[in-house]
Amino acid sequence: MGHTATVTGYVVCIIIWLAFGHYCHWSDVWFFYINTSTSALMVFMLALLANDRERHEKFLHQCTTRLMTVDTDLEILLRDITKDSIENEAVVIEAPAISKLQRAINFYADLVGTLLGIALLTLILVVWIVIGPVMKFDANWWLLIGTYAGLIGMNDGFVLKNLSNVCARYEDKHYEQQILDDADLLAIIGAPSSQASETQVVNRADVRFSIAMGNFCSHEYTVVVGLMSILGLLIVASVMHWNELGQIICNVPPSIVESFFTLILITGHNIGDKQRRANLQSIYQSRLDLISHVNQWQA
Repeated sequence: MGHTATVTGYVVCIIIWLAFGHYCHWSDVWFFYINTSTSALMVFMLALLANDRERHEKFLHQCTTRLMTVDTDLEILLRDITKDSIENEAVVIEAPAISKLQRAINFYADLVGTLLGIALLTLILVVWIVIGPVMKFDANWWLLIGTYAGLIGMNDGFVLKNLSNVCARYEDKHYEQQILDDADLLAIIGAPSSQASETQVVNRADVRFSIAMGNFCSHEYTVVVGLMSILGLLIVASVMHWNELGQIICNVPPSIVESFFTLILITGHNIGDKQRRANLQSIYQSRLDLISHVNQWQA
């Protein structure tokens, strides 16, 4: 999905849609064509990402379970050899330093991810349903919930990308440090290492572009820019008295932008998962090397 050809096809489709604007007299139906298409594409991509995340989480669970098992075996073996019965010291991993802006983004994410966020969403849905008879369930009434979902969805999308990237960088930092520590330990005791060479990210244009786009979209300043864009769309809709066209304008640009960014980020997302799987496998292999060396030494 994140391949250059797919992204190019998406851009071509947007250009074709724009080209037909004059032919369709820039009508509401013309707007709905792209809004419906990008919404359907987003549903498909989110389902694809959810499936990919589920498979990745299962793999990580298997890796961590095996790591815990082999760590326990290694500790028991070493304690048996050295007759050591002292309890292990508690390891404290310090939280990373973050800016005030990042702290605000984290606060918002915590807020919408709690029962308070669910309660707020429920309240909005109830209000929308209640005003239905007043608005005679017309097109504007239907567009209201779409406008809300589109604008909030775009903002939440930027926030989620930001948090995902922050967490990924934090995890990768500790993975890489653990790999270096294991390599140093193996070198100190003179144990041979059977670890495979570090996985290199494929140096393709679409990969580099996806990584760059991912870093751009997940930056904390990009979250602010996205919020300012939403405020701008709200001002435009207010000036147009929230008529159908005003609400369509609030729906279409966020839908196009969010679909484009999600399409680009799929490749970067997969690259990150691939690197983390390689890191976990490297850590696991280093534990096996340690056990093998201890067994050989004991023999």
